[in-house]
Amino acid sequence: MNQSMLYNWILIVLSVLFLRFTCKHQQPGEGQGPAAFKQVDIGFNLGYLGETKMTYPVLDSMKRQGFDWVRVYEPFTRGLYRDTAKILDLIGQLVKRDCKVLLSLSNFPYEADEHRLPASREKVKQIYRYSNRFPPLDLEKYLVYVKAFMDALQQRGYLEHLSIEIFNEPDAANYFWGNAKEFSKIRDRLYRLLEPYPVELLCCGFTTGPFLDDKPRKQAFLETIHRDTMLGTGADLSFHYYMNSSKVAIPVDQLEDSVFYSGQITEFNVYSTLRNTQEERIQQTHSYRIMDAFVSVLEFAYRYDLERIYIFKLIDNPKKKGVLGFFDVHGAPKYSFELLRALWSVIREGYYVNRTTDYVDIIGQKASVRYALRAVSAQQEKIRKFAGSGAYNGQLKPGEWVIFDH
Repeated sequence: MNQSMLYNWILIVLSVLFLRFTCKHQQPGEGQGPAAFKQVDIGFNLGYLGETKMTYPVLDSMKRQGFDWVRVYEPFTRGLYRDTAKILDLIGQLVKRDCKVLLSLSNFPYEADEHRLPASREKVKQIYRYSNRFPPLDLEKYLVYVKAFMDALQQRGYLEHLSIEIFNEPDAANYFWGNAKEFSKIRDRLYRLLEPYPVELLCCGFTTGPFLDDKPRKQAFLETIHRDTMLGTGADLSFHYYMNSSKVAIPVDQLEDSVFYSGQITEFNVYSTLRNTQEERIQQTHSYRIMDAFVSVLEFAYRYDLERIYIFKLIDNPKKKGVLGFFDVHGAPKYSFELLRALWSVIREGYYVNRTTDYVDIIGQKASVRYALRAVSAQQEKIRKFAGSGAYNGQLKPGEWVIFDH
């Protein structure tokens, strides 16, 4: 055998060994073909930057479970926009706690905006007392303000800990008090200002509305996504994904698939609002039933190689009646956090998805989640956790799930 033939035989043997190893480690579930493991980070929304102090007691608990990313929004509220040092201190407190921070530039410094209020809705008038969401009267002045703010962040050494999101739900009338044309102008100028800084950029925290809703405002913003050449290049798409009791199915044929790839879901939960009197919704959000939403978002994230999912939100606000938080107002973890922690232990090092007519498997490197779509037998060895309505008996009812080691 000459040297060339020997070399070819060695390549063949190594290829066979590689394929055997790959198949062995990429098929821990039942019945699926080879698939690539993909990773997605999971973070938490903290809320307004000015209200993050209430989250400090639970950030350590969050960090201990390997959740490093947090998102804050609307840094330029009435009590902060004239006090850059205070804004920097609040961001510094998160950096000090070793958090990676997504900062959403989603409101504007106050100007002489009062003349715009009389014709506004009552909801807008209430929000305006705390935060200004009118588009800037003087865009050049606003850009000077943002540049000074970014320079201050850079001087403090904070940019290496930050990502920046341009806007938050601009297509929602409550969160941006302008139109799609005004949004596009601000977005483009702001992007050009931010691009030279060494920081990850996202745009623009859209609701799922533009992808699902045929109302004129939503469609106008969808057109801005169509025309936006920076998405998928200089800045990745960011959007929100709330189940709201029905499956979110974004009709991707409306957009180029590339716009979703490597994007981020910057708000995710079962519902976008949840009050302490809504018992059925609370059950869907803070019981084993939340896995239905987790499965949906993880399938979507896998399909489009999403980088990160931010859960809304970390902790309940004692001043409000909302109970979406995975920690209560006293800083105690809810059952939903325990379930997320168990799921995270499966997918943290990468996962893939196998869907059948009876169940969905979320398959990690060392363990899997089996989520029942129908009544199904789940007599697996090495059951680590069962989440359901009763005791585990080897059978899963629809919506129940188990984690089992490989």
